[in-house]
Amino acid sequence: MLLGVAPEVVGDEKKAVDAWIESNGLNQYGDSATVMYTGGTPLFDENTGATTDRYEYILRRHPDRPWLAEVETTKLLAVENAETQMDETKGQGSVAGVLSMLGVFTVVLAGVAILKMHQGRRDRFRYNPISSRDQ
Repeated sequence: MLLGVAPEVVGDEKKAVDAWIESNGLNQYGDSATVMYTGGTPLFDENTGATTDRYEYILRRHPDRPWLAEVETTKLLAVENAETQMDETKGQGSVAGVLSMLGVFTVVLAGVAILKMHQGRRDRFRYNPISSRDQ
């Protein structure tokens, strides 16, 4: 880093800052939501007349850039959740396979039982009713 050059917040990092502010319940300047400022904003110095960019102000107040740590944590959690969901899906797939095989086996078994029942009825010896016998 060059001496005398202030670090900047650029591009996607601005989106990360805004997301960090919103997720932590801070005001638009990265301070506690209950903080009040002289003149209504910390971006204007009434004594000197100088203005400051909002992201420069936030960076001065939070030089450790906690929004970057939150982005990295979010990425790590997303990767861990994806791996966990893949493992759960694999387990559910094998359970679903077993249940579908069990269902097919049950249907085949019921079909065989119904066929045997109909064959048994057809092959039974039939008696003539008493009223149809010759007297």
